[in-house]
Amino acid sequence: MFGKKKGFTASQSKRMSRRMNNATIGSHVQRKSVSSRRSSRPSAQNTGTSSVSFSNARRQQRAARGEVDHVVPRTASGESREEHARRINQRRFSQEIEKKERTKRIASIAVVALLACLVAVFVGSFVYVQVINSKLSLGDSNASEALVAQNPEEPYYVLCAAELGSAQGSGGAETDTYMLARIDEANKTAALLSIPGNLQVTLSDGIMHPLYEARDHGGDAELISAVSEFAGVDIAHFMTTDIDGLSHVVDVVENVGLTLEEEVDDPEAGNVYLSAGEQVITSEAVPTLLRARNFRGGSEVQTDNRGAFMATLAERLLEKSGLPFVFQLDAIAGSLKTDWSATDLMAVADALRGMKASSVQVALVPGSETEAAGGTVYIASSVSSLLERMKAGEAFESQEAEVTVDQTKFEIEIRNGAYIDGAGAQMSEILTQAGFKVGDVGNANDGVIYPETLVIYKDPAQAQNAEAVVQALQAGRVINGGDFYTFDTEILVILGEDWQPIL
Repeated sequence: MFGKKKGFTASQSKRMSRRMNNATIGSHVQRKSVSSRRSSRPSAQNTGTSSVSFSNARRQQRAARGEVDHVVPRTASGESREEHARRINQRRFSQEIEKKERTKRIASIAVVALLACLVAVFVGSFVYVQVINSKLSLGDSNASEALVAQNPEEPYYVLCAAELGSAQGSGGAETDTYMLARIDEANKTAALLSIPGNLQVTLSDGIMHPLYEARDHGGDAELISAVSEFAGVDIAHFMTTDIDGLSHVVDVVENVGLTLEEEVDDPEAGNVYLSAGEQVITSEAVPTLLRARNFRGGSEVQTDNRGAFMATLAERLLEKSGLPFVFQLDAIAGSLKTDWSATDLMAVADALRGMKASSVQVALVPGSETEAAGGTVYIASSVSSLLERMKAGEAFESQEAEVTVDQTKFEIEIRNGAYIDGAGAQMSEILTQAGFKVGDVGNANDGVIYPETLVIYKDPAQAQNAEAVVQALQAGRVINGGDFYTFDTEILVILGEDWQPIL
């Protein structure tokens, strides 16, 4: 029997619509009060259908009458609950979630591992630096008692001490040598003043001694104080080494290239021969180079060799930076002892990196050697002007102004220390013609042959007069020798083998 398709009755449709309207937020069916539902039939004006789109007009009309066949809840993905349930239960979705969780775990482990590595590197670096510091340490030295903290904005001074020993193995303090270095980090410059180990200085007991005896009197602090007082500067840092240590440093930097003014061939210094000109200094040649002193140019050539060696060695050490420099510092730390820490030296190296050895000035304390009770001593002379130029950062070499004095106010005694016949009389004639008053002339009576002409004064007030004598002779070196020479006049001139008359 044919009939109308069975479906929801109007009353059933209304009840269903009310239930869904109560359960669904945002339904197209507006909520009504009980009284309003009873008072009127739903219409297009109060059902909210104007805000809902339908696929055809028939559904639009049915919705206007309050009849609803199907309502799909709105979701973020636009899918039904059944579709959503199927999706989240799919294996692929579960695998994606597991993959994301695994990635998070790996990332967390990587972060933890990285942090652990950083901590390990920090701790390892700290321990490594402490090991280097222990190698550099001066140990029980009392040097800190005499060192004065440097002004970071100003140039500062470093005292370097080296025990060079002897080729014959006797060694002794007489082989000690010292260099006072002025470091100007801001301008990347350095100046080295070579100080002979047998320089006569006044120690804490108030008596004149060779500088090499300072450590025996009061340790490193006595040495630093003696040099500080002699030069008139505060010393901020101290470094000490020996001939084996210097040789090892040359091994680490792999040789040092120098240009030698004279050949080095001194059996008393070592058995290595170095010809004049460009040379590569190996560790085996270091002792001979630094000890040799039998040069035609005298002690100035020795000073130039030592200064050039130290400056070039520093330049080679500064060629490396970062970790390579740290490893290099570790390799040489046992050969050098200093109050500087490893981090201090790295900072100094960074500041001076790029400084050339050719820019480093080198000078020897002016003076001369003479025999005295107990051995040969070095007596400084005319050192004040050199020290003033060093403090000012000026060039060591400068043309000295002509000294003007009243020649009639003092008397000169001449002694022929080279035993050259007639040389004393020639010198007397030169000085007399220049207006000086010359007293007694004769041979030196101490039996010593003097290699160098000396102009000696006792009273510091005569220093200027002694300088005038040197200028008149165009030869000689001024020294304050009142404690070592006996003479009755204001000035004593000892004629040496270097004397060449100017007639």
